[in-house]
Amino acid sequence: MKKICFLLSTFALAFTVNSAKAQTTTFSYTGSVQTYTVPLCATSITVDVKGAKGGNMTYNGQTSNGGKGGRVTCSFPVTPGDVLSIYVGGQGGSPNQNSPGYNGGGTGGNNTYCAGGGGASDIRLNGTALVNRIIVAAGGAGAGTNCWGNGDHGGDGGGLTGAPGCQCGSCAGGTPNYPGAGGTQVAGGLQGNDQGQGCIQAGTLGQGGNGACTYGGGGGGGYYGGGGGGYGGGGGGSSYTAPGATNVTHTAGFQTGNGEIIVTVNVPAPPAMPGAIAGKDSVCENATEVYSISPVPGALSYTWTVPSGATINSGQGTTTINVTFSNNAGDITVTADSTCGSSPAQVKSIYVGVTPSVLFNLPQDTICLNAPALTLSGGNPGGGVYSGSGVSGGAFNPSIAGVGTHVITYTYSDGACSNSATDSIVVDACAGISNSTLFNELSVFPNPSKGVVYVNIPQSDALISLEVEDLQGKVLMKVEKLENNKGQVAVSLQELPNGLYNLHFRAGNFDKIIKVSLMK
Repeated sequence: MKKICFLLSTFALAFTVNSAKAQTTTFSYTGSVQTYTVPLCATSITVDVKGAKGGNMTYNGQTSNGGKGGRVTCSFPVTPGDVLSIYVGGQGGSPNQNSPGYNGGGTGGNNTYCAGGGGASDIRLNGTALVNRIIVAAGGAGAGTNCWGNGDHGGDGGGLTGAPGCQCGSCAGGTPNYPGAGGTQVAGGLQGNDQGQGCIQAGTLGQGGNGACTYGGGGGGGYYGGGGGGYGGGGGGSSYTAPGATNVTHTAGFQTGNGEIIVTVNVPAPPAMPGAIAGKDSVCENATEVYSISPVPGALSYTWTVPSGATINSGQGTTTINVTFSNNAGDITVTADSTCGSSPAQVKSIYVGVTPSVLFNLPQDTICLNAPALTLSGGNPGGGVYSGSGVSGGAFNPSIAGVGTHVITYTYSDGACSNSATDSIVVDACAGISNSTLFNELSVFPNPSKGVVYVNIPQSDALISLEVEDLQGKVLMKVEKLENNKGQVAVSLQELPNGLYNLHFRAGNFDKIIKVSLMK
């Protein structure tokens, strides 16, 4: 069973930067192997490994204690994705007094007079064989019997060499002595003198020896297991750390009960959340805008999201994006990313307005050069702004604009959105009384036209020319002389598309514009 805790540390300068996140996982005894995968960006683990205690021997109300398990603390280099196999040792003497503890405890010789050794706790790197062990905390040995009372303790596990068991208060292990000897860094502990009882074993790599059939306690598990006791307690197992371990501390005789393994990794935190997103929070539909953030320390790239229907044209992965919006409001978000993960998202809410429909039709097409300023109107919706040559304060001044055709723009804004339309006005010098009279009587019909318009021209010898212009003053067709046929001339507009056009009549230095609508 494992428990996982997270601790987040921060370092503050002018702003807060996430430095590292300590992840601690505690593994308790389960009786089977457990696993731990080294997380992204972790390069070292710090561990606290405790072996299990050996079983106590109780007979006729008298108890001899099993040896305590060893403890190892250290740091060890790892690579992200490494798999650690976790073996947590079980206490000897359960469920029966002579039962061996899980992960290498030796069996006690007799359920009445002997106890089983405690199992080691160990960590194995990228494999489950004994050769994959990188850290081992030894188990304590089981108690045995020869002297009633508490004189036949099992040896404590731990340290580079496990402690020997005891017999009648004497704690010298290995034949010819009766208790088992402790495991070392190169060999298992020797078994005690069993005087022919049988069943007894020396410790081996990873395994405590069994105790003598009648009176011997089982050896403790370890890097090398302790020897089984002949008469008396078994020997404790040895602890171990593989090359590469640093800050190593061995403690012998530390743990009571089952073993335990605690693994802590300091994982570099992902980048901090980006600062505020710069850019408009109210935009017009179909508008293209730029949004940006300041670089985030430690970030390798940035991930942006935009409202539904919007398109990131460029800049994904960088600190600046170019976005074209649809008509959907929503959030722009950005995270700072590194190999260690992504930051919390910075969010900017976006309002998307509708582009207004704008119409503009001047009530007057022509004005004399010396006429007073004309107050402009005809823009819809109302409340917009007029602009163009000769325009100031919502009025058109012909004397400032000068003789000719002038385009006037009407712009209307609705919140973040604006649109515009144009119309044109002609400034005429208005010289020549006879031509003025002539042009005042000139007219056009039908209007709207389906393709042909008729120009009514008063009887006159005046040479009248015609230019058909769009509303921006561009000449689309030209008639150098209108042939006066009994006061009426037909003009074909069939080649032009539907729309509004200016019929620009000229005679000498006098001209007149009549706006017609073509609806074929």
